[in-house]
Amino acid sequence: MRILILAAHPDDEVLGCGGSIARWNDEGHQVYVHVLSEGTTAQYDAKEIRTKRDASERIKDILGIREIFHDDLPDAKLDTIPVLSIAKCIEKRLDEIKPDIVFTQHIGDISQDHKAVNEATMIVGRPTPDNPIKRILSYEVPSGTEWGAILKNDLIFKPNYFIDIEDYLQKKIDAMKEYQIELRDYPHPRSIKGIENLASYRGQMVGLNYAEAFEISYWKY
Repeated sequence: MRILILAAHPDDEVLGCGGSIARWNDEGHQVYVHVLSEGTTAQYDAKEIRTKRDASERIKDILGIREIFHDDLPDAKLDTIPVLSIAKCIEKRLDEIKPDIVFTQHIGDISQDHKAVNEATMIVGRPTPDNPIKRILSYEVPSGTEWGAILKNDLIFKPNYFIDIEDYLQKKIDAMKEYQIELRDYPHPRSIKGIENLASYRGQMVGLNYAEAFEISYWKY
């Protein structure tokens, strides 16, 4: 199968799907990543764009990603761009890759960028008769998704699909270390221990040691 992961920022794809990506690669699936924003200038110096792009190339090899596509939409400002413009960026990749499955950000995230990516995904991915996409699922990003629940957002992340990543957790961690600038010290959820703890918690929910969790938007056979 061809799998496309949509991410607002470089590192979202690893935090949300890193272990699953490594597993899918071992299972023979073709995995692509499309990062919508440059993901840097709102927090760091613009030179970090290059640093993150270089990290993405190393992550490709660690996880087995076929290709990572980068757009340069403004970091932390996707909510200021018409959602149809973001949808057009995604539509271009859909036409190129023709994925069977799409993973996107969750609509209930505290990040406006994450919400914008989800909204644009659902515009171009809605299940019309001529749309080849069979499934759309959303993933969680530590330090972003859980705040939907803390802020009593009605659109909280409700996982109902889990992937066993026990054999791939270390690859996820190795990949995240390439985004060193985004890591934090424990007990921050975006620390190495925080990532391990979340994988353990999601695994316990379904009788596994370590898992990544997803919420199904639609699934058709």
